[in-house]
Amino acid sequence: MSATDDATRTRSQAAAQVTGPAPGAELDPAIAATLEELRSRLAALEAQAELATWRSELAAAALENVGDVIEITDADGLLQYVNPAFERLTGYAWEEAIGRTPASLLRSDQHDEAFFDALWAQLAAGRMWRGRLVSRAKTGELLHFESTVSPILDEDGRVLHMVAIKRDIGELMRAEAALRESEERFRRLAEASFEGVAIHERGRMVDVNSRLLAMFGYEADDVALVVGRRGMDLVAPEHHERVREHERRDGVGPVEVDGLRRDGSRFPIEICTRDVAIDGRRLRVTAVRDVSDRRRTEAELKEAEAKLRHEAAHHALTGLPNRGRFLEQVRAAIARQQTSGQLVAVLLLDLDRFKIVNESLGHAVGDKLLVDITRRIVGALGPRDMAAHLGGDEFAVVVEPVEDASDAQAIAERLQGDLAVPFTVGAHEVFTSASIGIALTGAGHDTAETLLRDAEAAMYRAKAMGKARHVVFDTTMHLRAVELLQLESDLRRALERGEFRLHYQPIVALDEGNIVGFEALLRWEHPERGLMAPGAFIPVAEETGLMVPIGQWVMREACRQVREWQETFPSDPPLMISVNLSGRQFAQQDLVQQITATLGETRLEARHLKLEMTESIIMDNAEFATALLSELRSLDLQLFMDDFGTGYSSLSYLHRFPTDSLKIDRSFVSTLGTPGRRSEIVRTIVHLARNLGMSVVAEGVETAAQLDDLRLMGCDYGQGYFFSRPIPSAQAADLLGERPRW
Repeated sequence: MSATDDATRTRSQAAAQVTGPAPGAELDPAIAATLEELRSRLAALEAQAELATWRSELAAAALENVGDVIEITDADGLLQYVNPAFERLTGYAWEEAIGRTPASLLRSDQHDEAFFDALWAQLAAGRMWRGRLVSRAKTGELLHFESTVSPILDEDGRVLHMVAIKRDIGELMRAEAALRESEERFRRLAEASFEGVAIHERGRMVDVNSRLLAMFGYEADDVALVVGRRGMDLVAPEHHERVREHERRDGVGPVEVDGLRRDGSRFPIEICTRDVAIDGRRLRVTAVRDVSDRRRTEAELKEAEAKLRHEAAHHALTGLPNRGRFLEQVRAAIARQQTSGQLVAVLLLDLDRFKIVNESLGHAVGDKLLVDITRRIVGALGPRDMAAHLGGDEFAVVVEPVEDASDAQAIAERLQGDLAVPFTVGAHEVFTSASIGIALTGAGHDTAETLLRDAEAAMYRAKAMGKARHVVFDTTMHLRAVELLQLESDLRRALERGEFRLHYQPIVALDEGNIVGFEALLRWEHPERGLMAPGAFIPVAEETGLMVPIGQWVMREACRQVREWQETFPSDPPLMISVNLSGRQFAQQDLVQQITATLGETRLEARHLKLEMTESIIMDNAEFATALLSELRSLDLQLFMDDFGTGYSSLSYLHRFPTDSLKIDRSFVSTLGTPGRRSEIVRTIVHLARNLGMSVVAEGVETAAQLDDLRLMGCDYGQGYFFSRPIPSAQAADLLGERPRW
């Protein structure tokens, strides 16, 4: 027998050990035990045993004759069997391979250690591995294999052997390389073109040049976003049939269509198509030219005309219809619903405290906020509703059809809910809300103008009721609107005529029971209505901006008066004056300069001036408030947070605000003297202020029992009717002369 026959027989025996060993062959002990058990079970089935032997020999013969490389290793990866294809392709005889690992024989520098670690980890876990392997033959030649490695497990799931089947794909790799080279030559030609070029195969783009990418709005590295798509995806849908007709004529003559850029915009293109064959592949090559210049003059004229029409009917900042366009829409809606019997509703939205944002953060932030608000308003409306920007911080909505006022109110509630979510404008978090007036047809509203007028009257009523709410118009509101207009007119003349007065309410030190200062409270001596409390006119002053000059007058007069009292009634420490700052005043960019000038003019030391601000004013713009309060604090005056407990009461911000004192709202103080939660709230606020190094002023003290409770809690100051009502300056001077003690 020849050496070749011996080698074949030895390989066959090795293969038989794995695929089904013949009787008498030497086996691994574990395998032998398993086979012995099988033989004992099949002893009575001789015919089947002969069949198993025949099958084993047949499998071994098959391994010898397949064209793919077959490798069989033990659990440690040592080769036990290789077939003739292994010897032929790798150049290693089977004697050189047996007992070694495939990696030690064939490893190339194409795979790193991590690759093999992952491969062996997968096999050790009992899972098949598939992939491409690059090996190196004995001669040093690189071999490319498509490989499948399967672990053979025993009945307990342990790996006994591993069988690798490797198919030589060297020819395929060389063919692919040749194809890539051919495509690269074609690509270089396409890239050199001044036109866009797309190569199609079976209706899909397989390659495009950079000129085409740029033409359609893609970056140079966006090839993957285009390749694989249909060429028709770059053409306007209504022009698809025109392109197909061009292709049916084998691309004779160029055709002009509209192209679609990445952002969806259109531009005119001219395309020319040809079919070509490259390396046996039937491809279609399309040349694309941007012909915008042909239509540019006409397009620019049409665009300019359309822009002028749009600008004439829309707000420049938000792009919403303006007042004139909105009234046209309302007229059209009224005409449509006159025959149906259904109603049309107009909603007028006015943003609460928007002017504070403009004045504190600047108009750029205000403009950005208006744009964001526009998005939310439009997003809250139905497909038939239309929003408009009437100017400033006023928006309007026309809704049709509606059955009754409840339909319009539901839309108003949705709008208010959406606007209540904080806005992020640059580095600022801004809170806003809207007061909404609602007017419906069917109550004598025959024109768009009267419908909008009545919605405005309802909006002002909503603001007067506390803002951030909506009101449906009724006829009494028109009379109220006329009254407010007259009130605004009177208010503008009140400063000139000297009709404003200050009343003073004493602030008492609870430990000593003596007056330490006053709070200045504004009153209006109206020539016809008599003495008016601030609640009757302050909202109008705030809305119209008149609160700024009025507030400046209050500051000067209060500082002048307390300085006069300090000289007349000297004390240690000297009397102090507490002045309220409105939201409009707080938003003034030159507030610090105004106060500095007032202190200099009245010769009042800054430490004797207390500025009171509500929580809502501070929290409307916490970042701006923190900076401004720090600047005011640097003047050495004192800062009070008024009505604490009724607003945000944000403990997360409280420690950041440089305030000196908290004023507890009268609604909490009124319950003192009787057991209950509100008494505990007062106690908690006093304790909190102590921990933050602040003093506490209790408002609304009306009984001796309340005073006793506050003293027991350690409250610093109190004011209220128990001590004195707000009184004119002359009576306040008399009270100081009496030097009362409580």
